[in-house]
Amino acid sequence: MKSAKSTVLIIAACLLPVFASAVEHGKSIVWRAAPLPAKHFVISEFGYSFRLSQSSAPRYGGNRQFHLQWEYGLMKNIKPGWAVGVTGYYSADDDGSRLAAKLRGRVWLNRHTSVDLGAGPIIQTFSSLIDSAPGLVAGISLNRSDLISVGVTLEMIPWEEPLFTGGYTGPPTYRKGTETTMYIGAKFGSYPGAILGVAVPLAILISEMTRYEP
Repeated sequence: MKSAKSTVLIIAACLLPVFASAVEHGKSIVWRAAPLPAKHFVISEFGYSFRLSQSSAPRYGGNRQFHLQWEYGLMKNIKPGWAVGVTGYYSADDDGSRLAAKLRGRVWLNRHTSVDLGAGPIIQTFSSLIDSAPGLVAGISLNRSDLISVGVTLEMIPWEEPLFTGGYTGPPTYRKGTETTMYIGAKFGSYPGAILGVAVPLAILISEMTRYEP
């Protein structure tokens, strides 16, 4: 619980300077991203990815079968054709989930099309039996009208597996490595991203609850 609270505080600290800059200069923040003359815009994305490469880490429950992504933050147009910002990133699969803070850059190709690049540290992992933080997430995507984007995501996460070579009577030794997994997928942005980011996990939760009802 303490680590989760610390993670939220770290991401909030990353986002605060960007929000403070928007308030200080009295500039409006638009929900639907646009290049200048818009000064600041919100990032609100939800997506689904397919795995391009097998997980390189040992798995107790099999390899990852799905990969959901959420990304929320704020960006600022710093000059014609360019925007920078920070986001909080969360991804989940059937093996666990992870939380990251990302620096993100955007190149506007025209008013409706952009290329986004982002990278940052994975600062907390949840539920996974062997993964641990810190790790790294990076990605590149092609965005259309801030409504849908397609892209590639790379996640690198350290892992360690306990080995009880002498039985369970003594302390274990550990086999260690770095899990490198690449995904390709699509994300919805703006209002659709915000709505689906809540609706999809809620639907999954309801489905799982009804599945186990007597």
